[in-house]
Amino acid sequence: MRIKKSAYFISESIENNFLNINKIGPSFFDDIVENPKYFKDNKDISFELKYITLDDFFNYLKPDAREAKYIIRENVEYIKKQMLAGVKYNTPFIEIYRDSNRVEHEGRHRMIAATELGQLKIPVYIFNRP
Repeated sequence: MRIKKSAYFISESIENNFLNINKIGPSFFDDIVENPKYFKDNKDISFELKYITLDDFFNYLKPDAREAKYIIRENVEYIKKQMLAGVKYNTPFIEIYRDSNRVEHEGRHRMIAATELGQLKIPVYIFNRP
């Protein structure tokens, strides 16, 4: 998928203009971020917050995740309008299951919207779990 260039170029830095890095969305993940020692010691779940590009995000996922059939343009356009109006969206995340090499994610449309608005590096939580 080719990302459109936007007239709204924001920043090449790791400045975060569109996402709330204190909120992931699903309460389970918010709990992990709020109680990292408990989850590491008792559940063997760890995480890190990385600022990555859209390409880096898709590199974690299955090769077909980038295909146009999985991208709903109307959603991307709506999110872009909301972001420009000042709405801060929850931070995207990638969940890596070490035991099965399975990868789950949330936020591909937010990633695309922020990239099209000029944000080159976007905060993403990377969770590692058994």
